[in-house]
Amino acid sequence: MKTGLLEDVALLYQEANMVAHPQAGQRLASLFAKQPCWMIEPLAAEMDYSIPSVRRFLSRTGYYSSFTHNGKWYTLRAIPRFSRDGLWFYRDIGFSRAGSLTSTLIELTSRSAAGMTAEMLGEKLRCRCHTILVQLCRRGKLQRDKAGRCYVYLAADPHTAAGQRRAMALKDLPPAPLPAEIAVLVLVAFIRSATPKPVSSNWPKRFQPPRTSLSRRRRSKGSSIYMG
Repeated sequence: MKTGLLEDVALLYQEANMVAHPQAGQRLASLFAKQPCWMIEPLAAEMDYSIPSVRRFLSRTGYYSSFTHNGKWYTLRAIPRFSRDGLWFYRDIGFSRAGSLTSTLIELTSRSAAGMTAEMLGEKLRCRCHTILVQLCRRGKLQRDKAGRCYVYLAADPHTAAGQRRAMALKDLPPAPLPAEIAVLVLVAFIRSATPKPVSSNWPKRFQPPRTSLSRRRRSKGSSIYMG
């Protein structure tokens, strides 16, 4: 009991010290300016504060924890420049506007037009997520439909999922065949373009194909008969 009381007193002292001396907040900002992502232990060591105190400082400033690496990385809320999918990566560390990996999977799947497979989600998030997707389906947070050899994950909301199923069905439809009239016209145009055009005798000689030896012999023979 005494040990716990002493720790609480120490935490209160550190927080009061930060309020009284704003350089602690400036120190936090300067550390993230040098390195946009920190784990909590090295950050606390650099600031010379306890881990619970640093967590409180982060909460006051605003932060994101990574959806990769089991949420062990932190960045300030003002740092990420999120993509259209609400994702931001620093090297192999991923952050999401939705927060955790679970929330991000639900967000991406629910917003997709025709659902998403585990492979599609893994490619976006740069991590394997099949096990978590199965758990989300069991908890009713997502739905899934069998499509060929894989599953397509859909939103839990029935109305949204119905729209995704319609889009998925249209996506899988085979292309419509051309009408017979158009097919005939296309074939005729192809035949005409493939037929070689005859060489005009009015073209200059340098553009006409050379005469063969056989044509020369016929011409020569014809000339001798005419003269005899």
